[in-house]
Amino acid sequence: MKIKLEDYVQYAQSLHGLTRKTLAEGKEFRIEAFHDRVRFFPKSTGKPRGTTTLKQIGQILAHYEKTGSHKTSEYQEITRNASYHLAVIADYVATQKVDKAE
Repeated sequence: MKIKLEDYVQYAQSLHGLTRKTLAEGKEFRIEAFHDRVRFFPKSTGKPRGTTTLKQIGQILAHYEKTGSHKTSEYQEITRNASYHLAVIADYVATQKVDKAE
């Protein structure tokens, strides 16, 4: 599925401050999304995991479009925050399927 960068950022902004869970391990995290970057805060530490730039998000989305993979190891060269981004992508894709079904 192709996800536009703008749509991802807008969706991530709608989750700003909310708690989500990673796909593989179910670890809780909070997201902060701005127009030019996204940050994740694992519940276990409460500390930010660093910032993901729009360029990195674009690379994540391109790889996801090409492979459809939810394996974090495939995204490690792009960002160490792949598990969080993949959770947001999965949520986004699920909302799109619901919207189309209505």
